Amino acid sequence: MDLHGQLSILLILLVISSSLEVVVLASTQSYLHHLSTCETVFTIQDIHLKIFYLFPTPAHLWLAQDHVSAGAAFTALSIGSLGLVALFPQQQQQHLHKIELQHRQPETSELPHSQKLLKLFSVWTLLTIPSFLLTTGAHIFTLVLAIITSSSTFSLSSSSAIQNKHFELYQWTPETWFRALLQSLRFVHEAQREEMVWRVRVMEVGRWNLVVMSVLGVAVMWVGIGLLRAGRKKIVGMELGGWKDEKEMLTEEAEYAAVSCYRNRGVECGRG
Repeated sequence: MDLHGQLSILLILLVISSSLEVVVLASTQSYLHHLSTCETVFTIQDIHLKIFYLFPTPAHLWLAQDHVSAGAAFTALSIGSLGLVALFPQQQQQHLHKIELQHRQPETSELPHSQKLLKLFSVWTLLTIPSFLLTTGAHIFTLVLAIITSSSTFSLSSSSAIQNKHFELYQWTPETWFRALLQSLRFVHEAQREEMVWRVRVMEVGRWNLVVMSVLGVAVMWVGIGLLRAGRKKIVGMELGGWKDEKEMLTEEAEYAAVSCYRNRGVECGRG
């Protein structure tokens, strides 16, 4: 598979991964907004079968990591979509060139168009670098906050004293907060617990998806740079009167021979 095909596959995967990240973050924010605006409370039962109520979100909830991840996801989605758009004219030009199947040097009239496409592709390739850095930074930032807040603990004794109030101890991220509630509390309504379990799993998917986005980002950047170098090499060859590497010439010779044989069916092919 040539570089165009590799980059097309990587861009499609990047668009899918970044779209998944956007959906995960939107789902998490929607859930938090629902809990904070619909006056929802968690009905909890302690070991003495005493019922008390707890606000679903703590007083100190960090959401900065979600905003950074959303920025990285939207940037990667834009880069992937623009990459597919920028790659399409080059693929069309390459496809039309192969259809001609003629042993000729590229015409000088094709040079300005090829140079324009190469400039646009150069700009896009440069944009893949900050996109990759932003995605990697978002992953590191999310991981650091998860480590910092993972030491926060939730106790029934402290929560029983603040019924109908926000839990004010420690700092939390949405994932560490809901995970601590699931580990420490017994919910009277099983539906609340099942919903929370599902939301925690969704948050885990979003966190690990950042790793996938980072890997795809560096792969897209690397293949894009390789394709850009190959394009510049061909432009230089066209300026010097036309250039084809050995593999391309052998491929075109085989295609030309096959088409000539097909058009002249009356002549037996394969004989000198």
